[in-house]
Amino acid sequence: MSQATASGRLVDGTAWRAIVPEEWGGVVISDADLTDSVSHTAFDEWCLREGMAIVRTSREPAAWQVDRMLSNRHEVHELFTKRFGTPKTVVATGESLGGMVSRAIAERDEGLADAAIAMNGGGSGTIGLWNAKQDAAFAVRVLIAKRDGADRDGADRDGCGLVESLAAAESSPAGRARATLAAALAMQPTWSDPDTARPAHDDLLAQAAVMRSSLGFGLAPGIRAEVERLAGGVFAGNEDVEYADLGCRLGRRRAVVDAAYERAGISLEADLASLDAAPRIVTDPAAVRWAERGAWSGDLLMPLVTVYAIGDPAAVPEEEGAYQRTVERGGSSERLDELYLDAAGHCRFTIGERAVAVERAIQHIEGVDIAGQHSDSKHSAGKHSAARATPAELNARAALIDAQHTTQPSDAADRPAQRHAAFVEFEPEPYLRPHDLWDAVAAPTGLDA
Repeated sequence: MSQATASGRLVDGTAWRAIVPEEWGGVVISDADLTDSVSHTAFDEWCLREGMAIVRTSREPAAWQVDRMLSNRHEVHELFTKRFGTPKTVVATGESLGGMVSRAIAERDEGLADAAIAMNGGGSGTIGLWNAKQDAAFAVRVLIAKRDGADRDGADRDGCGLVESLAAAESSPAGRARATLAAALAMQPTWSDPDTARPAHDDLLAQAAVMRSSLGFGLAPGIRAEVERLAGGVFAGNEDVEYADLGCRLGRRRAVVDAAYERAGISLEADLASLDAAPRIVTDPAAVRWAERGAWSGDLLMPLVTVYAIGDPAAVPEEEGAYQRTVERGGSSERLDELYLDAAGHCRFTIGERAVAVERAIQHIEGVDIAGQHSDSKHSAGKHSAARATPAELNARAALIDAQHTTQPSDAADRPAQRHAAFVEFEPEPYLRPHDLWDAVAAPTGLDA
């Protein structure tokens, strides 16, 4: 396949790369994840065969700095235009942390794209994301490590304290019960490993074991330390949290926690009371203001397609539930198209699933449904319209694309690409501690920023 390429570094050192097919139709996929993974390479090949160009940037050194990430996208788009010409249509894409870039574009910078796609990431914003992880770490410190919950010495910032405490907890029923509670506060899924079978619906203890097994990965204490360094202090605290109340709002995970505590013969209510009595994590106002640059208003300037695997331990689907709440508050629900996958693991998508998300975004821009007919659906909003497709329709289209890729990814990180497309109807439970710009202390200032 004949194609043109360009690459280099932006002013701040961010690496970028562009690939343009010989018969370019004017569509550019602008992606926030520059990697050489087999999965990304295969997806790029699909884009090129469809006549779409793709330009990618690396996450570093701008990671978690939303304004800087947006500035970088402007810079790379200018470089692309100078080299290849002005695009007709730009679709911004990103997964995990890259999902935050997509949401920031969709809410704050209409000039950067015509539509955006966020895959397994960014739904709860910076503070909401780390609220959940901080609550779980707090429970580990207080209930398992028997330490000061405020973590003033930062001993677990590199992950050692948390990992060691979780490992020790597995040696006793009481430790396992308390680690299960911590996992529930982090909203860990009851199935998260694509290489293992999903626990039976009624096997609550097996589900508890799965939740605990992914908790260390889900907490990401080292990343939290880096974000706090960028923020200049602690931005995810628990000064006003009532853990007895959170314990009543665990949804389907409450039965799992209850089963673990019943097996251990200890009191969940007593442990929740211990959390409520422990010294609190106090936030730094300046750090909170910095982190709120990664909080959302829900006022979408363009169509946003989101994709979440319901078994992702690092970016749980409840994050998208938090974003749904934010968009409802922002009054632009008709521009949000939420897709879910009955799949496990972090950001492990088939080529077809990625491609379907792109096609959905373009259909929203053009205002046509999946069959190519113009739509007057109730979700329409001017040119930003497209009929809602059923999971069966999406899976059929993704399967067709996957079938055309006889060399599907086979390395360990991309192994789920061997599975079938798995779009599914799903309604996430309420996020335990959301934080958007409507929740911000200085909401009017935040919403105007």
